[in-house]
Amino acid sequence: MKNNLFSLLTHPIIQILSFNWILVGSPYFGGPYLFFVVGAATQFEWFAVLGVAGVFLLAVCVFLKNWLLQIAGSICCLSSIAIFFFNSSYENALITLGDWLALLTLVFFVLIHTLTLYKLFRWKNYSNY
Repeated sequence: MKNNLFSLLTHPIIQILSFNWILVGSPYFGGPYLFFVVGAATQFEWFAVLGVAGVFLLAVCVFLKNWLLQIAGSICCLSSIAIFFFNSSYENALITLGDWLALLTLVFFVLIHTLTLYKLFRWKNYSNY
């Protein structure tokens, strides 16, 4: 049971969903992180480029089962969130973390990606993930 739950939580689709459903906002607009990534991707903002690359790499992992791609996708997603929250032009997004639901979605995202990185770095039998 424990391994099944662990495998479910570290699946690339769960990683993609947890990334896209992080609730963020600003004084003018709020919603899932996906809205911010899609909106900023047209302007080639770094956080959006990393976010799109991370989602793409994780989507490829669903079919190829490559642990290096999954690590790269996780790192891209984590970097995207970090750049978004700590970039000076989006510093108002940190205000949303005062809301318990937004904080819960961010904690879930970090937990999922941390478990995934732990699994991929710890396990020696990469072919059976």
